[in-house]
Amino acid sequence: MDCVNRVFGHPAHDDLLADFEPHDTFHADLFGRVELLPLVEPAEAGPGSTAAALRDPLRCPRPERKDDLHYREGQAIAARIRALLDSGMVVGSGEAARPLDAGDIWILLRSRTHAAAYERALREAGIPYLGTARGALLHSLEVRDLEALLTTLATPFDDLALAQVLRSPLFAATDAELDALAAGQGRWFDRLRGGDWPAGSALARAARLLPRWQAGVGSLPVHDLLDRIYHEGEVLARYDAASPDSLRPQVLANLERLMDLALEVDSGRYPSLPRFLLRLGELRDRAGDAPDDAVARAGARVRLLTVHGAKGLEAPVVFLADAAGVADNRRAWRPLVDWPAEDDRPRWLLLDPGSKARDSALSGLLDRQLAAERREDANLLYVALTRPRQLLVVSGCRPRRRDDLGWYGMLARALGATDTLDAGEIWAQETGTPAAAAVAGVPPEAGRVEPDPALSRPLAVPPTLARIAPSRQLDGWQGETGDPDGRVRGLALHRLLELRTAPAAVAPEGARRQLAAELGLEPDHPRLDEWSQEVTAVLADPALAFLFDPAASRRAWKECPLTCRSDDGRLVDGVVDRMLLFDDRLLIVDYKTHRVDAAAAETLAGEFLPQMRLYLEAARRLWPDMPVEGALLFTHCRRLLPCTPAGA
Repeated sequence: MDCVNRVFGHPAHDDLLADFEPHDTFHADLFGRVELLPLVEPAEAGPGSTAAALRDPLRCPRPERKDDLHYREGQAIAARIRALLDSGMVVGSGEAARPLDAGDIWILLRSRTHAAAYERALREAGIPYLGTARGALLHSLEVRDLEALLTTLATPFDDLALAQVLRSPLFAATDAELDALAAGQGRWFDRLRGGDWPAGSALARAARLLPRWQAGVGSLPVHDLLDRIYHEGEVLARYDAASPDSLRPQVLANLERLMDLALEVDSGRYPSLPRFLLRLGELRDRAGDAPDDAVARAGARVRLLTVHGAKGLEAPVVFLADAAGVADNRRAWRPLVDWPAEDDRPRWLLLDPGSKARDSALSGLLDRQLAAERREDANLLYVALTRPRQLLVVSGCRPRRRDDLGWYGMLARALGATDTLDAGEIWAQETGTPAAAAVAGVPPEAGRVEPDPALSRPLAVPPTLARIAPSRQLDGWQGETGDPDGRVRGLALHRLLELRTAPAAVAPEGARRQLAAELGLEPDHPRLDEWSQEVTAVLADPALAFLFDPAASRRAWKECPLTCRSDDGRLVDGVVDRMLLFDDRLLIVDYKTHRVDAAAAETLAGEFLPQMRLYLEAARRLWPDMPVEGALLFTHCRRLLPCTPAGA
């Protein structure tokens, strides 16, 4: 980059950057334009701030001069952003060229100290933005709801936490339902679990899900437990429906960010829910350690980032704000530590007593540390200057009590600019050729070099994951009679067959009630009769009795997960509806719930050969010396069809 070469190669900066290693390897023409906005000048002292007149300190407070330097700098940045958005600037090149939008613009800050002032200026200018605030995540209502849920699972005697969970969008219990729960004796969790609640009610749903989730406490890592809660509790969908349009993107982003946070605490490895809850409380109380807030994915918005946070990223247009700021060099009585990362102990640790009490040895150590800080500052500037792809805009506030203009002064000297620009004047210089036309709003030249045609050919990369779920295949297949509710019917029949068959079979009426609660249906719904009768007919068919009789096989499994690495390198993952181990063979049975007759079932069975082949391949990894066979059970016509692919 021409701009970077000029800054780090300028003779005036040799004393500061002599040890900065990357400055000989910069490349020219990485972006096309640099702009310097005029420095924001400190406000003149008003008449109220002079000491000419005496004042009564008991009646008249000391006048305070408030000068929102960074807010005024933010106003200048907002005005320049608005001008760029209205100018028709083009980003990208060739077929990828398009008009600039707010999402193509970043504002980089050395620290978050003055971020609120810049955000206020953008907000007042009507420019959408993503801020840099920290700490809002753990104070959001939706995260508090999930934290209350985890507290309930870890300490089920916390009635207040349970009440918050039931009232939240997770269950949306009404006041009448909470009154009914509170009317009994004992702890709420015990009453909830043992109560006879109306099917489809919020309390019935909570009574079904909360004990299931509580069973994972202590055995599942927190992230895995949350993953189960999000999936089974439909967390994102329920908060999406309950949130207003203006808050919905941030609410959903916060919930997703909580999942990421579960991996950051103890690396997500240990199943200690109390430890995770304790850590959340610590992060909430110490704002400086608060996790990064979630970034909502909603429309194009200007993004505010720290320079450290922008490492490895790029944007078409980058504003480097507060570039004239320099950290104060106040070291007196501050602890100084030299502790290299590769050493197990510090090389030295001392307190700086101030310039008047330093000896030569201490001065030498401080000079070394100051040189290291200058190198780190140079590295940070290098990161900032290499983020833009087309345009870099630099702004700052003139310091009141020093002449050093920091990064702004270094850029001005290197590029031959002046730091005394008139108000509203923008100093600009084209530093390269690729994006100069685009900045001015002129589309890039039509001519371009065509890539090698070989680069446009798709790569023949085999899929890395094969999820085998033949039961879910051909959901849209309706045959001649049609089956518009085939998916719900299939789920219901699979669930009833799982509940009513050994091992741990459930009585027919109990299975019916449980299915009604899971699907949110009334107990007398007519479809429940239809599904229950079909399952009863299957279980009563003499030709199929050996599949469900516990005495007919050595061992039986239902809804059995199978995972293995296939011969072609794919990770095969699936769930077998029923698996039976006999003395002479292993039989894998997959249920088919399509409304077909016997003839159509034989025709349809061939569609499932590829999936059944994967089932058999996975099973043979577990029983290498046992013959493995497959079969499809069509529940509607009660036909069991062998389905063992040739060569499988």
